[in-house]
Amino acid sequence: MAFVEIPVDLPLLRNCLWSHRKSQKELYNLISSPMYTLCVRNSFNKEESEELFIRGFINLLNNLKTYKKEYVFENWCSEIFIDTINEFYKGEVIRILEKTLRK
Repeated sequence: MAFVEIPVDLPLLRNCLWSHRKSQKELYNLISSPMYTLCVRNSFNKEESEELFIRGFINLLNNLKTYKKEYVFENWCSEIFIDTINEFYKGEVIRILEKTLRK
């Protein structure tokens, strides 16, 4: 999947690590279009897409300390979001199985 390059700089990421809300909002705005598209393509409805995007963004912020400038930021973001999507649906399958077994 080819994304438009996300113009992110290291000071922005450093400020996000320090929990500067303005920087986090700027990062959110920079990644929202390509990452939301990824969520839409991997979900069943709008509500799931939105849930996946929010979870993905939270995971991205939580994992920012692992980002290395040698990585292409867009690829690193998409890996975080894909992992989030996979975990979400793995949890859904487990819930469905548990519900089925209780009957």
